[in-house]
Amino acid sequence: MATITVKPYVDKSEDDGIGLVGLGLNSFPGTKKIFQVPIKNGRYLTGFDEHASYLSTLDEKEKAKEIKKIKEKCKELDSLYKHLAICDCSLENDFYRKMNIELSSDNNYYDTNNILDEVKVSIIRTGAKYSGDSYIAASFEEASTSNKDYFYYLSDPELDIISEVSNKKKRNNAYKALGTIEDSISDLRLYSKFLLRPSKGLNSLNSDGLYAKLDDFINGVVDGQTSGDFKENHEVFTKTLKKDKQEILARVVIKYALYLNIIRQRADKEFTFVKTGNELGKTPTEMYDYLTNLKNSELYEQIKKEVNAEMAIM
Repeated sequence: MATITVKPYVDKSEDDGIGLVGLGLNSFPGTKKIFQVPIKNGRYLTGFDEHASYLSTLDEKEKAKEIKKIKEKCKELDSLYKHLAICDCSLENDFYRKMNIELSSDNNYYDTNNILDEVKVSIIRTGAKYSGDSYIAASFEEASTSNKDYFYYLSDPELDIISEVSNKKKRNNAYKALGTIEDSISDLRLYSKFLLRPSKGLNSLNSDGLYAKLDDFINGVVDGQTSGDFKENHEVFTKTLKKDKQEILARVVIKYALYLNIIRQRADKEFTFVKTGNELGKTPTEMYDYLTNLKNSELYEQIKKEVNAEMAIM
């Protein structure tokens, strides 16, 4: 048995404007969030249920192993705490129906030598893994890389440190990559147009403005807003700068040709070059493959010229 910690998850790349992030908090000190025992397919999700629906998602070997583990644990619990009916996960069980899991804005400690703490840790672990709508992540790594916004995570000190160091290394690599293009406004403009939403406003920005846009992108800030959808942007940025620049250029040409209506999609889903009526494919990938084919280079150059006439690509 051990002491298990549930910590508030704080994305340190975000600034809440009131200093909570700097304190490692995601809500005001002294506040609490209260969670009920999660329910899935008409049964409490606890980790003590050999009839739990999530078991059917496991392969036969893993399922048999998990059921055996649950039965052995329930045999132990029934012998010691039969009056609590811990392994009765039906919705009629008042033990779970009346149970609340309170988590403070600071670290929350559970001593698994205490039966109630042990049960709550099992509920938190099982819910994090199988409920699908838990606000508590199974680990720091899951909380920091998932698209979902988590309030808390189960802490494993060694794994937390490894994950945090890994994320810092990835972000540092992205900044090193950004440093290789910071003196080239054409490169800053090209990669901004590849990574960010199409905008004529990018052409009005100087080097510092474009650098700031890419710096924001690395930190998961797009159009002034931070979103879980962008938590891996530092890795995306590094991989993008490793790609062939001519590939990036071709994809930007297509992206902006669509944005400027130089290429349009017909009702039959076929993309066409408006000026000549040439058919280019039914998906962006098909367009890219078609226009980068050597035999279509003249058409590609014509489209690129049209785009540059409306707004310089680089």
